[in-house]
Amino acid sequence: MNLEHHNIANIFPMMQDNEYQGLLSDIRKNGLVQPIVLLEGKILDGRNRYKACLELGIDPEFEDYQGNDPAAYVVSQNLHRRHLNETQRASVAAKLADLENGEAGRNRSANLQSKTTRKEAAEKLKEITNSFRLNYCQYLAYHKFNTK
Repeated sequence: MNLEHHNIANIFPMMQDNEYQGLLSDIRKNGLVQPIVLLEGKILDGRNRYKACLELGIDPEFEDYQGNDPAAYVVSQNLHRRHLNETQRASVAAKLADLENGEAGRNRSANLQSKTTRKEAAEKLKEITNSFRLNYCQYLAYHKFNTK
């Protein structure tokens, strides 16, 4: 079975070889810990995990996306996993803007032609990143002070 990648998943690059080898090693040792998330029968999150499972001969686990903003979900899930440089972050913001503009063309009526600019997408990416960082810091603080 070879599943397609959802176009939203493609706003992030695939892992570089050294990152991928680390993931491969981890899945070999611990198995697939986090299921691959599907939307419309395509991989929304977990392209690298899926590739690693196929390479290792492990049957991957899947779950369907449950939410109403798959682009925000993909950004949220991948920003904390990846060490992206500024160029890669700019590329993600540009792809996010292009994706939203493409969806705008399909989902909006002719009199609603507002477009997401790349600057707006960069701001949205920044908001999601800041929100993740705040939630993660709160999580760490909670566990630091509530662990026996």
